[in-house]
Amino acid sequence: YLDDSRKPVVTFSTDLIEDLARRDFTINAMAVDIGDGTLHDPFAGQADLEVGVLRTPLAPEESFSDDPLRMLRAARFVANYRLHPVASLMEAARRLAERLNIVSRERIREELLRLLAVDDPRAGLEFLNETGLLERILPEVAKLDEVSRRATFDRVSITPADPLVRLAAMLLDLGPVEAHGRVNALRFSRGETNIVVDIVGIVDRV
Repeated sequence: YLDDSRKPVVTFSTDLIEDLARRDFTINAMAVDIGDGTLHDPFAGQADLEVGVLRTPLAPEESFSDDPLRMLRAARFVANYRLHPVASLMEAARRLAERLNIVSRERIREELLRLLAVDDPRAGLEFLNETGLLERILPEVAKLDEVSRRATFDRVSITPADPLVRLAAMLLDLGPVEAHGRVNALRFSRGETNIVVDIVGIVDRV
């Protein structure tokens, strides 16, 4: 990986462990030999999955620096699979939050939508807030006081699992004009933007 890009320079290897070490999390760093059924799990991903722990195969600083989008995927894994991130992963995400600047708005948008599509995204949203990542994605929500932000997360969790409707629920306190600006900054399509802004506008008029 280059310092100013999350796109790797690709080289090929026949070393399975080296390949698995480049996966995002240990629970994804496993492989099964289709010949004899042997499970290759050099980073104890199966054990992490059984106890509900989220770790990176390499040091989290290296993993997140290589591909900062992995920090957003961590939020989705925390919410969707009810995993608990280890302290070193949390700390690395806090220190490297600004690396998200090298990720395209489109990729950030897609990962945010995937998080909002899980059954209950609240734990993932808390992860984003605690690591400072929320400030780089939805700064207006991050600036809310603790009570208001918690109420926002609670509102999202009880909203039907349509990611655009949930995004509107996240942005209700902004009003339609500011919500439009935020959605536009994340490079949503015109149709998607209209859906979110219309919902915010309807609630704003009630």
